Amino acid sequence: MRSLNHNFKRFVVTGSSSGIGQALRLRYEESPELFGGELIFDLKDWRLGSELSSKFDDCFIIHLAHDRKNSFSENITATQKLAKNIRAGSIFLSTTSAHSQSKSKYGKSKQQIEEFFINRGAAVVKSGLICSKNPTAMLKTLDTLVARLPIIPLPFRGTNPFHLTDQSSLVTLIMQLTHDSDNLTYRAFSNQAITFKKLLEDLASKQGTTRYFFELPSPLSSVLIRFFTIFLGKFSFSDSLNSLVNQPDLYELLQLSDGGVDFPPNPHLIKYT
Repeated sequence: MRSLNHNFKRFVVTGSSSGIGQALRLRYEESPELFGGELIFDLKDWRLGSELSSKFDDCFIIHLAHDRKNSFSENITATQKLAKNIRAGSIFLSTTSAHSQSKSKYGKSKQQIEEFFINRGAAVVKSGLICSKNPTAMLKTLDTLVARLPIIPLPFRGTNPFHLTDQSSLVTLIMQLTHDSDNLTYRAFSNQAITFKKLLEDLASKQGTTRYFFELPSPLSSVLIRFFTIFLGKFSFSDSLNSLVNQPDLYELLQLSDGGVDFPPNPHLIKYT
């Protein structure tokens, strides 16, 4: 295994407007001394799909950016352009949805991008569904779904297990990796799984409501996912839901190092202050 070169003192962060990007920025602004160098969040001349300016050639890249609306090939090409002139190491935020048997565009593209970064000596961080004080992305959409629907159909009977990630713990792991890391894949999620039905029940409980569930077998699940897409008006939601409820056997991932960071089992229930 090859240790990443952290002699460089500048770290370019892509995807700084995302939930995790904003959380990382806030931590850096509050305690910059906890990081391994200067973090650069404002990339005015860069957009996903374009090359980084040569002035960043000596920087360490923390790659958080991903556009679910892009096609599979667009996301792959965007990553190749980003990494073209990287001279330092990099950290790539991946997901448990990235695996060889993935049925979703999101999971398949993340898997290929993950392999691309691994081959370049990067550290890969495997995250589950990210939970925070103010839900973003997929968790925000599910929270909205629970608020709107008194009866919620459950794909695959809602029994599919997956894992959750506390956003604060994820930021801590990334922060630590700016000091020292290896060309390894890190586990950034709780080792305790949760089912889709249990997650929705917990979200309803936090809202102070009761929801009823209609369990659908596998043959009808694709129809359900299409229904969610139309109801919520988000074309990427069906692919996101597909990636969430079709997780791999995570036994091997559970054996990965968490970098010494504690990932709580129920971050969606944490009462943040």
